[in-house]
Amino acid sequence: ASACLQYDRLVKLAVCQHSTSVLAVRPLGDNRQRDCAMFATLTHAAAHLWNLQGEELITLQLHAGQDVKYCQSTVSFAPGMYQAPACRHEHMASINKSKGSLLFVAGEGQVAVWCLKHGQVATWDAEQAVLDFSSGAWADRLADARGGRAASMEPCCVYHRSGGILEIDQAGVSASFAVQMQMDGTTADVLGLDVAEFDRFAFVPENPANLLIRPGRERVQ
Repeated sequence: ASACLQYDRLVKLAVCQHSTSVLAVRPLGDNRQRDCAMFATLTHAAAHLWNLQGEELITLQLHAGQDVKYCQSTVSFAPGMYQAPACRHEHMASINKSKGSLLFVAGEGQVAVWCLKHGQVATWDAEQAVLDFSSGAWADRLADARGGRAASMEPCCVYHRSGGILEIDQAGVSASFAVQMQMDGTTADVLGLDVAEFDRFAFVPENPANLLIRPGRERVQ
C-alpha cells in the first residue's frame, strides 16, 4: 500500500494562535501573498484576518451604534462614527465571487459587511466617494497593525438585524440573499440583499458590494 503513495512536496501547516475560543472560520479566496487575507476567524471580540503563512493581518469589529449608510443611487458608501465600544461578535459568513469577496459579521442586532478584492479589504475614499481597493491604503493599515498601533477597517454597510446563525447565498455573481435563524431557534428569515438582478445593469458592477441593497431596504422573502 505504501508504494501507491507519492508525495511531491511537504506543506508545513501554519498555527493561528488565538487568546479566546474561535467561533467560526471562513475562506476569503485563494490569496497566497503574505499581505493578503486568505481566511477569517471569529471570536467574540472581533473577526481576525489571516494570511496563508498564519500571520494575523488585521481585525474587523462591530461597534455599538455604528451606522453606515449605503447610497443606492450613486453606488457609494458613507462611514459613520466608530468611537463606540465594540459589540459582542456572534456569527460570520463569507462569499467568494470572481470579482471579490464579502465578509458578513453579526452581533448585537447588527450585520456588518466588508468587501475584499484579492484578499485586501476596501477602504472608504471620501474625496472620490468610492470604495478604495488600492494597495496603498491597505498597506497603510497593515503597517499600523504590524507596528502595534490600532488598525481596523470600516464596513461598507451595516444591516440592523437580530438573529442567530447567518449564511449567505453562494451562487451567481452577488449575494442575492441571506438566511438567518431567529432567536427562537425554530424560524429562519430569508433576506433579499441584491439591489437588482445582475442582467439589468448596463455596466458590469466592479465588485459584489455594488450589488448590495441599502440597509433598511432588505426584504424578508
